[in-house]
Amino acid sequence: MRNNHKKPNILLLCSDQHNPYILGCYGDSLVHTPNLDRLAGGGMTFDSAYCNSPLCVPSRMSFLTGMYPYECDALHNGSTLNSIIPTYAHMLGAAGYHTVLSGRMHFMGPDQRHGFMERLVGDVASYTHWKGEIDYSGLGDLGNMSKPDPLLTVGAGNTFDIDYDQKVAKETCKWLRHYQRRKVDMPFLMTAGFFNPHCPYIAPRELFDKYYEKVPFSTPPKEEIDALHPFHKAYRRVIGVDDVPDENMRKAKVAYYGLVELLDGWIGMILNTLEETGLGGDTIVVYFSDHGEMLGEHGRWHKGCFFEESVRVPLIIRMPGQENTGGRISEVVSLLDLLPTVCEWGDADMFSQVSGKSLIPLMNGITDSRENIVKAEYYDRGCNRMARKGKWKLCFYGNYEDCELYDLESDPYEKHNRADDPICRQVVEELKELVFSDGWNTDVLEKSDDKLNKHRYYEMISNFGNTANNSPLLTKLPDCLSQR
Repeated sequence: MRNNHKKPNILLLCSDQHNPYILGCYGDSLVHTPNLDRLAGGGMTFDSAYCNSPLCVPSRMSFLTGMYPYECDALHNGSTLNSIIPTYAHMLGAAGYHTVLSGRMHFMGPDQRHGFMERLVGDVASYTHWKGEIDYSGLGDLGNMSKPDPLLTVGAGNTFDIDYDQKVAKETCKWLRHYQRRKVDMPFLMTAGFFNPHCPYIAPRELFDKYYEKVPFSTPPKEEIDALHPFHKAYRRVIGVDDVPDENMRKAKVAYYGLVELLDGWIGMILNTLEETGLGGDTIVVYFSDHGEMLGEHGRWHKGCFFEESVRVPLIIRMPGQENTGGRISEVVSLLDLLPTVCEWGDADMFSQVSGKSLIPLMNGITDSRENIVKAEYYDRGCNRMARKGKWKLCFYGNYEDCELYDLESDPYEKHNRADDPICRQVVEELKELVFSDGWNTDVLEKSDDKLNKHRYYEMISNFGNTANNSPLLTKLPDCLSQR
């Protein structure tokens, strides 16, 4: 093991619900993201990176532990990660790193550290997870993907989650300056977690107006909606998409663009601080998001499905001291791979069984070091799992005992479900076998609920939720939401 002072610092920047298609370095010429584009220009951009569950808590607990959600028993947004399961913070801490969490990580339950030695900013209120009606200033539950509310109040305004992310950026920069002034030999592993561009779909007036006339939006044609799998049709009914005015959905997308630019500015603050303090030459920087955002594609909003807009994520890595000039990696990877990568950078032992693989061989140009396979899972309306191998992606829906199949090479926008195509029968069978090949099965949800009921978890959450109305929420009263 190397001496501590020779190890690189590691800075992980994690956003919430960032669709990779809404990012300059991923091909969007409209959105203004100069800082993330600058990071990509000096680093490596992964063009086929996936989360392992298109939902906040399962995705986060998965990349923190290097385990699939079913392996670490984090299936829902109300799931509590068992504190005996080590995270990358535990592993890097044991290898001589000072581990710091600044901002959002969506830990549920009493353990709000899970291996981080220091936490600069606590999490936002867990307002989407309490059972029962929650009404703040008559605005509804504007961050809850299981309700119509986020699409009913959209537009220009200011929210507490904007204030929250600004605080995260400022506290992160403050800590980095303090670290540099103390000239500490111990390297750091810092994770800075942002809430945006997660809904509410409310952006500051100047950014909303900037994109109002520019962002294209159109609802899918009726024949596309009619052809959707019943899984997607059921979700559309839950959030009442058919009752939402088209103008609301257009405003929601406009606001989302504004929030992405706002996020980029905060990340720019942190990148500038690294340069000003001289820490940039010793710090690996990683940007990624926990999952994507549908933004009306395929008639869906939020996340919670295996379409590319929901399950794919941006992933950018910049290494210090290397002449990376905007390299791109096309191989399929997932956020499970972050833990083994971070451990290899930090010369740390992985003292638990993990399912991911280090990204370092790919970054060094070695492309034959892994199977081109990723998996993701989701547990609303049954036990559902995705498997992608090469150009093919299969989405298995447990409650329906059937699937979707897409050829992402010839059909990148997933318009043609090939699951019933006789030509693809062998592909379907191969990928369906892959879905179950590691022990996952459709009893996972039932077994998890049995464990939680045994510990009276749902009762505890329900009772605690009755007091949640006394807590400050993210959303301030916005201005001019009903009009432009």
